Amino acid sequence: MSDKSDLLLLLLYLSGKVRGKTRLFKMVYIAQEELKRTVARARTTTVPLDYYVFYAHHYGAYSKEMESDLHELENQGFAERELSTSSSFEVNTYSLTPRGIRKVRDSRLPKEAIAAVGYVVGKYRDIPLTWLLREVYNKYPGFLGSEPSDRNPQDLVPAGARACACSV
Repeated sequence: MSDKSDLLLLLLYLSGKVRGKTRLFKMVYIAQEELKRTVARARTTTVPLDYYVFYAHHYGAYSKEMESDLHELENQGFAERELSTSSSFEVNTYSLTPRGIRKVRDSRLPKEAIAAVGYVVGKYRDIPLTWLLREVYNKYPGFLGSEPSDRNPQDLVPAGARACACSV
């Protein structure tokens, strides 16, 4: 488990629960980007600049290291995953265990990290996943994903749905 996992733990702590691995990965990615912008604007060096490396994958930004840390957090009893079946697919919901909650409460995370993650949780935890993906694809087009290669962010909003007025 890396020090980077502190951001992942904080996101799970502030979220309570995150439904779906795709949502979790996108939220951590956006939180990192928000934190990078905050650090650049403030020209501060108090926030560690060690971030997960993300690359374009099936549904946008993905990190193998974050995947590994997530499994390790589960194996060490800091996080848990609940599998549920919804119509024709399975969804994992991630949350912290009491041990994970204590770890976050005992940590000394920089206020900039707490603010960036809090912003992301408040804005993206409960919006439809298709809208979250659209936000990531529009804001970070390099993460449009690798399958299908012709994916258009406009296609991710269900027909008849109101487009999300959110921006990253």
